[in-house]
Amino acid sequence: YRSVRTKIFGLPDDTLLYPGHDYKGRMVSTVREERNFNARLGVDKSEAEFVAIMNALDLAYPKKIDEAVPANLVSGLVPVQTERPVGSVAVVMEELGRQDTSELWHGAGI
Repeated sequence: YRSVRTKIFGLPDDTLLYPGHDYKGRMVSTVREERNFNARLGVDKSEAEFVAIMNALDLAYPKKIDEAVPANLVSGLVPVQTERPVGSVAVVMEELGRQDTSELWHGAGI
């Protein structure tokens, strides 16, 4: 909530946004559209309302969350190695460590 409201919604209104997933199948939006019409994060929603909306969805634990969170924490970069660590978020993050990009890191998709 805070990242979207302070960082993304702080961009110019006509900035194009390309969602990684969209329930309506849209491929592109703008900051203005999301600020004005996003049902969960829009201009009229408080953080408390956002939390209530998300909790009410009663979603199952995401299947790939233990892989996605560590990758997101290091901007999708993984260390150059032959074997990738496997396990819970805590185990993976302990093994990878929180590092900024360097010559030891290269981009990899999940």
